Amino acid sequence: MEAKGLFAGAQNVTVTEVNLNNVAGAYHDYRSSGGGRHHRRLNGGHTTSYNSLCRPLPSPPPAIPLPSTPTNALPAANGITSKQGAPHRTPNGSSNPPARLTPGRPRSPVSTGMGSSHIETLNYVERNTYQRDDRYRQSLDHLVDNIAVGAIHDSAERSDAPKCHPATRRAVQEDILGWIRRGDSDPNPRKVLYISGPAGAGKTAIAGTVSDICQKDGSLAATFYFSASSGSPDRQSKRLLVSTLAYQLIQHKSIDRLKEEVLTAIHEDPVVFKKRLDQQLKALILDPLRKIAGRSDPKTWPKVILIDAVDECDADLDKVKSRKDARRAREDTHREILSVVEEAVKDPSFPFRIIVVSRPEPAIHTFFATTIAGTTFKLFLDDKYNPDADIALFFQAKFAEIRRRYNLPADWVSRDAIMMLVGQASGQFIYASTVIRFIEGTACHPQEQLKRILEWRHLDDSEPFAILDALYMGILQTSPNPHLAVKWLSVIHLLRESHRTGDHLIKAFLETTPGETEYLLGDMTSLLGLSDGQGQTRFHFYHKSLLDFLGDPKRSARLHVSVQSRRWFLEDRWYLILKHRGPQVVSPNAPYSSQDFLDQCFHRWYSKLLDTSRDFAKSDAEWWLSSKQQTSQDCREMFVHVHANCPSWYKCLPACKIWRREIIRHCKAKSWTVPGSRELLRDRFRKYDITTLPLLAPLRRR
Repeated sequence: MEAKGLFAGAQNVTVTEVNLNNVAGAYHDYRSSGGGRHHRRLNGGHTTSYNSLCRPLPSPPPAIPLPSTPTNALPAANGITSKQGAPHRTPNGSSNPPARLTPGRPRSPVSTGMGSSHIETLNYVERNTYQRDDRYRQSLDHLVDNIAVGAIHDSAERSDAPKCHPATRRAVQEDILGWIRRGDSDPNPRKVLYISGPAGAGKTAIAGTVSDICQKDGSLAATFYFSASSGSPDRQSKRLLVSTLAYQLIQHKSIDRLKEEVLTAIHEDPVVFKKRLDQQLKALILDPLRKIAGRSDPKTWPKVILIDAVDECDADLDKVKSRKDARRAREDTHREILSVVEEAVKDPSFPFRIIVVSRPEPAIHTFFATTIAGTTFKLFLDDKYNPDADIALFFQAKFAEIRRRYNLPADWVSRDAIMMLVGQASGQFIYASTVIRFIEGTACHPQEQLKRILEWRHLDDSEPFAILDALYMGILQTSPNPHLAVKWLSVIHLLRESHRTGDHLIKAFLETTPGETEYLLGDMTSLLGLSDGQGQTRFHFYHKSLLDFLGDPKRSARLHVSVQSRRWFLEDRWYLILKHRGPQVVSPNAPYSSQDFLDQCFHRWYSKLLDTSRDFAKSDAEWWLSSKQQTSQDCREMFVHVHANCPSWYKCLPACKIWRREIIRHCKAKSWTVPGSRELLRDRFRKYDITTLPLLAPLRRR
């Protein structure tokens, strides 16, 4: 290859082929020495310097043959001509070439001998580099769109996550940190640590504290915190687990070139996020790790990945039809997550240790006891770690804080009272933290609140959660209307988890008078958070054990709300909103409009909550049809739904007649197809469903 004089002033230079790496280096020299001031206009006019795009190029072809530059296209003394002989114009309009600049040296009228072929080659290099950089940005955006931000250890969503109180849980923390730091030197190294324990034992608090410590010393590689009580659907699904871990891994600069390999994998397979977890693991973590092997020392990398509350990851309930199917699907989901853990730690290119935290549910316990028993170190939070001593320290520290805050006497809590509370906790830190939140979180005097808690002692402690249940029962009964408050809790959980409804919309759906939320739930803030600290509505269940309590009729006893009772309550609220023509309470500072409420909340549930046994007026149906641009699908579903509960072929309910009459009138006004007399007669004997109804056939006009 003849490339001599690429930046020289010689006029008789013929370039037959140019190696891309040489050109890239020369071009970089040209830019960095001052030519970078001449920014090229790329991608629709955006000004971009080469230095901002300069990254390692992909392996180029060995050489690109270029046509020989004709003699009449070589640079003249006053400019550089193009292939057509036109003078090259600089940004200021002169015909001087873009001379190579060095600090303190004036421009030379002719300091390069680059012909048009050279310029085209350099343009190709810059364009190729920019396109690659743009692909990286697109891939990174695609990755960010498919992660669960709230599941990351230091996310804003976890700002109020539980942590171990100072001076407590020291023994178990030392065992975990010792395994992270020195586990490789064990005679039989184990790459997985399984932390389990009963509900309320403080597993998540321990995991959060260990994550804090590891983040500070640089050993934390990635985390994923599942949560059934957070309200975030992303933290209850397996779908974003691998991509969230991959995103955190590429943030570590010590893992050289991992980011480029992961983003390249996403660019080559954009639908990777829709694949099975094992395929995501291979494409986003294992294959990239294999490709960067040897580029940096894994001993300098972070050491541990932590996955918390695997038992709180749920299955896709839209695909199950019965409670038995739901349980089987949930167990399959847990096994799939743990299989990914197994596959990762068995791969030689995967240097990280993995901590899995979970309740010892049957499928999870069996997997660790059999499938990966040989690679797992198990840690169970039992009496070995003396939880009673830690709970006593926690109570003493918190009661001291309350004493200072309220200027109480030093002996306002006796040692006997503390030991009684420790005994009632039975090793459950959730009991201790709930007691403190209850004492701190109400307008009543702390001594009065403490007295009430001590009076809630459960005499029958044969059940494992008897004491905790007694505490929950006592706190729920502090509401002015405990049964209605429990209905609210049940509906809040349902709408957040199953219907992905925003908290401010749930509040608007439930309230019948201003301030009803604070009135009903204000004394229960030890169980449920009501705001985000900035005045915006945010419901937050502090612990999943409360949801377990509410869902078990034996444990919640007289306060239990059945599925049918909850449905009747929802139907009541939907009916009142329809009659009121919108939400009954609209806050002046609400982050939504009445139309937002109707579109995102009210209209979504019409086919489930309209009760045709109630009294309806013609104006009700007219308002429903006019309050939203109802689609043909909406009208079809409502047409079928209002007739579903009519008792016999010869008699329709009054509500059915009203709604069907108005729906047909609405469809005729839009020139949509409507059922004729024969179809309506058939419907009396054999009711149509949404797929057989001859109404509003797509794209048909009357």
